[in-house]
Amino acid sequence: MNLNGARVVVVGLGQTGAAVARFCRSRGARVLVTDHRPASALEGRLRDLGDAAELELGGHREASFTGADLVVVSPGVPEISPIRAARAAGVEVIAEIELAYRCLDPGATLIAITGTNGKSTTTALAGAICAQSGRPSFCGGNLGNAPLIDAVGGPADRPGGLVVAEVAGFMLETCVSFRPHVAVCLNITEDHLDRYGTMDAYAEVKTKIFRFQREGDAAIASAACPRSAAGARRGAADAYLFGVSDPQRRGAWLGAERAELVL
Repeated sequence: MNLNGARVVVVGLGQTGAAVARFCRSRGARVLVTDHRPASALEGRLRDLGDAAELELGGHREASFTGADLVVVSPGVPEISPIRAARAAGVEVIAEIELAYRCLDPGATLIAITGTNGKSTTTALAGAICAQSGRPSFCGGNLGNAPLIDAVGGPADRPGGLVVAEVAGFMLETCVSFRPHVAVCLNITEDHLDRYGTMDAYAEVKTKIFRFQREGDAAIASAACPRSAAGARRGAADAYLFGVSDPQRRGAWLGAERAELVL
């Protein structure tokens, strides 16, 4: 993705926003970071940011958004009116994980894990397994240790590399092509309804992790969760379920006496 000379607005100056700003600046972009919080509440992040970006703090100016070439939204930022105005003006608005995906080497294997519960534990376990494989690996995302953008240019960002990311629902909202080679939705249970309104809307966002996969990719979901299983089956990827005791279907099954893998 060519960012050289592009005017990029990064919304939210958390750990991810600072990392995105530094990354975009390193690729030759002109970067503006905007946050509704004042500078006094962001001292640590301002030190992290250094001189990588211009600042617009204590609020958001709509003109900054509509005058951008690209708006990158940090995790957790709601659908504020300047973002809607940017879209209406034809400005592309994407998530940090979308930007990272576009910039990763296509030869690296991207493994993305979501779910209402258990995603941090599963991501950490998958990352540990990948680290023991002998192949260059990265583990981060919503875990809080490193945003996915930090994988770009790192040891895992090459053919044969393994990139494992925990992905929250709000990180998927503004994705338009994010394609994990392996996508996992562990479960979808009642949560975040203050943001999404209904379980169907929440499930639609969560299962977006499967939407842009292609034939030959793997979509993994819980057999005990109809919403996540349906999302895995809707996409173009090969669907694999996991659960208790149903080895007639492709996936991983735990029986009374043994575990069984059906491919």
